[in-house]
Amino acid sequence: MASIGGSIRTILVNAGITGVTGIFRDFAPPSTEKPYITYSDELRNVPELVGDGFVKTRRRMVQFDLWQNRQNENTDLIDLVVAALDGVGQFDAGTYVFRLRVSDIQRMVSLEDNVVHHALTLDVFQKA
Repeated sequence: MASIGGSIRTILVNAGITGVTGIFRDFAPPSTEKPYITYSDELRNVPELVGDGFVKTRRRMVQFDLWQNRQNENTDLIDLVVAALDGVGQFDAGTYVFRLRVSDIQRMVSLEDNVVHHALTLDVFQKA
C-alpha cells in the first residue's frame, strides 16, 4: 500500500509538469539539474476535533519545494504545482484522504547560490 506522501508525489508526476527534472523525497541527489521538486511528508499531523472532542479526521502537513536557477526562473511552474495538488480529494493511501489543500506558498531567493526556492505547504485532510 502506498504512503500518503508517495501517493501525492504520484499525483504530481501524473500532472506532467514540463521542465521539472525530478521529484524527490526530502533531498535531490547533488548532481540533479534544476528545476526539481523535493517534498517532506508529515511535518505535522494534528487531530481535527468535532464538537464533543471526538477525532474523526487528521490534518497532516506536507511541504513541496520547487528549486530553480534564479536567472532561468519560470514563474509558471509553481502555479502548475498548485493546480496539480490543490483541491484533489478522495483517495486511499493506507488511510483515506478526503482532500488536499494548498495553505501557503513562500518564495525565497539566495543570491549567493543563485537559487529561487518556492516552499508550498499542503494540508492533507485524512481519516483519523
